[in-house]
Amino acid sequence: MQAIDWVILGVGVINASPISMGLLTNRGPPDWHPAVKFTPCIPDACSQAAKYCEERGVDISRLALHFSLELPDCATCLVSARLSGQENYFDPSQAHTLMIRASFTSEYLSTQWGL
Repeated sequence: MQAIDWVILGVGVINASPISMGLLTNRGPPDWHPAVKFTPCIPDACSQAAKYCEERGVDISRLALHFSLELPDCATCLVSARLSGQENYFDPSQAHTLMIRASFTSEYLSTQWGL
């Protein structure tokens, strides 16, 4: 089911990992991440995207958080911070982050790990 299907049924969708359990960070995912084991092309693509963003002065985590907060059919987005001081991490004035998203997301948006 897609998020819109849940909305029609009156169920709220919670996005519980806007940075995909570390995939969309400069440090990368932890070793236990399911993508590392089942679909290594995903961490590789995320690493390339992080490098691409960094070269342009954009933090991929900020981009991922912005994307997650913009999802129209999600009732809420759960966010955690690894380090103190990251609670004000997203700054909407960094609009140039949005220009990067399309380069790396289209091929992977519907990927699932089948756990």
